[in-house]
Amino acid sequence: MNVILIGAGRGSRLMPLTENQPKCFTPIAGKRILDWTLDAFRKNGLDHFVFIGGYLIRHVEKEYPSFHLIENTDWERNNILFSLLHARDRMAQGFYATYTDTLFQPDAVSRLKDSPGDITVVMDTRWRERYRFRSQHPEKDAEKMVTDGSRVTRMSREIPPPEASGEFTGVLRMTQAGATRFLEYYDKLYRQLADDGVFA
Repeated sequence: MNVILIGAGRGSRLMPLTENQPKCFTPIAGKRILDWTLDAFRKNGLDHFVFIGGYLIRHVEKEYPSFHLIENTDWERNNILFSLLHARDRMAQGFYATYTDTLFQPDAVSRLKDSPGDITVVMDTRWRERYRFRSQHPEKDAEKMVTDGSRVTRMSREIPPPEASGEFTGVLRMTQAGATRFLEYYDKLYRQLADDGVFA
């Protein structure tokens, strides 16, 4: 199963660290964020990586020649979802996906593998503790989630922090059935928005 790594953005909040290198190259505890991510998946037997890049993508191409590289040439004007959909032809058999600027333990991937759900996401329930000392990425910017048991009922930055069950970490897994449902829903929504003139 493919692991789709979403790493097209510039990472302007990390300037000047990202002036001459992709955001995922930023070192944490002596190792690039990207390498922590790769380790988490490899420790779970997953090593087919698809990297969606944009900003300074050639650095990634040079340093990680085993990646299947996909370029989002319009990365400055679109978002993470559009980056992810650059790899839709790699989703048919199911896939994992992750942002490349977050840290997580291999156990998070292990629990994804064991999940019976067709679409499973990793949520951080202690996210407000981690935001306590942040200044450039306040709580209002977090991708917050509301859950009912094990089901996600809402995901939005607009959710008031006290009402959030947790923060979406950017790490997810979709089975073949889940990927099919996701793409069908996206295509239906895109057509509806196009018919409504949103993209005019």
